[in-house]
Amino acid sequence: MRFFSAEDESEGDEDSEEQDESEAQSSDDDCSVHMETCACCDGEGELLCCETCPLVYHLECAYPPLRRIPRGDWACQVCTGADRELPSGRRVKKTVIKAAEKNVKDKKTSKPAAKKAKIEIKPSKQKPSKMKTDKEPKKSAKRQNSGSNSPASGQTRNTATVRVNGPKSRTPKASVAPRPSGLSNSAPPSKSVRWPTALAKKCERLLKEMMTHEDSWPFLTPVNDLEVPDYKTIIKIPMDLQTIKTKLSGHGYSSTEEFTADIRQIFFNCSEYNKPRTKEARAGIRLSAYFETRYGELGLDSSEQRGPKTRRSR
Repeated sequence: MRFFSAEDESEGDEDSEEQDESEAQSSDDDCSVHMETCACCDGEGELLCCETCPLVYHLECAYPPLRRIPRGDWACQVCTGADRELPSGRRVKKTVIKAAEKNVKDKKTSKPAAKKAKIEIKPSKQKPSKMKTDKEPKKSAKRQNSGSNSPASGQTRNTATVRVNGPKSRTPKASVAPRPSGLSNSAPPSKSVRWPTALAKKCERLLKEMMTHEDSWPFLTPVNDLEVPDYKTIIKIPMDLQTIKTKLSGHGYSSTEEFTADIRQIFFNCSEYNKPRTKEARAGIRLSAYFETRYGELGLDSSEQRGPKTRRSR
């Protein structure tokens, strides 16, 4: 640790200012290699920057979808390999990835002195680089053997990098997002509303398949408050498969959309609470992909539009 005397204090202030300017310039260079539009929908607005490649995303377009800016290093679905879990029609297009690679090469050519950028986009095994926007980290809870979706012990995260392009009218809200309809604290369905038995049976079948899936272990039961004391300070709408099963068997849903919203709430919570490369986060990605695939195969998506565009209509 360096200590300044009264004589060199002014010199230290000048050095500090120069260092801040250098870091700011470095941050601008890092952000300049990122694309200008969302990798999924090609839209502008508030875009979340991947820390390991040039791709950027709207919060609701990322997979798994995000309700707010992640707490710490964030790597996109292409870099984590989660994109491969999605049906081919919902993956990031290869043309978008190639355009991002070309964008980096072009900027490296035009600015040879700029900081070296990662050109090849592929699943990375290395830890993402340091975040550019800092925020006071929240305390992480030590994961207990309870099947809860919690991060590894001792891990803290700052705030991921966000950039704003285009008119603000197209910017999704990052800090507060409306809750999908049909979740657990919604009003009980009216007795006059009848859910078609055939659809209810399909939802029961899908839920049973999910509960027996090898990646369901973090989501089977509610998170134990004693074992994960900070969970409900971060997650305001807890949800788990057992709660959904109880609600389903008790005729607590009046539509497929309500059932689906509760299922997706589980994955929202998982991506919000856990760091990207934890085993809980990876299990959530795989189980979410399984759900979306089976959801379509069972014909449950006939009454709603799946994917990022559904959430963009808010």
